[in-house]
Amino acid sequence: MINLLPIKIKKLIKQQYFIRILVVSSGLVLVVSILAIAFLLPSYFLTLIKEQEIILDRDRVIQIQENLQNNKEIIEDIKYVNSQLELIINSEKNKISISGDLIKPILFRKGNVIKINGLSYNKKDSKMILEGVAPNRENLLLFVQRLEEEKIFSKVNLPVSNFIESEDIEFNIELIILKSNI
Repeated sequence: MINLLPIKIKKLIKQQYFIRILVVSSGLVLVVSILAIAFLLPSYFLTLIKEQEIILDRDRVIQIQENLQNNKEIIEDIKYVNSQLELIINSEKNKISISGDLIKPILFRKGNVIKINGLSYNKKDSKMILEGVAPNRENLLLFVQRLEEEKIFSKVNLPVSNFIESEDIEFNIELIILKSNI
C-alpha cells in the first residue's frame, strides 16, 4: 500500500493519536479515582464512628477504674473499722476494762505539754504501758515524778532509752498497778 499522506500530516495524526490515548487514560484514571473515593467514603465514616465509640469506651474504663480505686479505699476503711470492732468485741468477751480511777490520775498529771498516744493494759500482770510524746527531757521527767507520787501505782518504770532524744521524745512508761486498785 502506498502512503500518500505527507510527513507533516503523519506526524500530526500520530500526535493526535497520543493525545487521545492520554485523554482516554486520564479519563479512565479520573473515573477509577472517583469510584475509589465513592467506595472508601463509607469505610471512612464508619472509622470515624468507631473512633468516637472507642474514645467513649476509654472514658468509661477510666471512670470505672477510678471507682474501683475509691472502692478499694472504702474496703480498706471497712477492714480497719472491722478490726477495731473485733478488738472491742474481744475486749468485751475478756472483760477488759480500765477504771476511770486509773486513767484520771494519768490525765491529771500529764499537763498540757505531754501528749498521750496509746495505753495498753495487761490484766494478768497488773501492768499498764503508757505511750506518748514529750517536748523535752525535763517535762518527761516531771511527768514521771508526778506519776510516782500517785498511790495507785506501786512502780513507775521509765526506760533510759527514752532519754536518747533531747526534743520531741517518744516515750513508753510502764506502770505497775497496786492490786487493791484493780
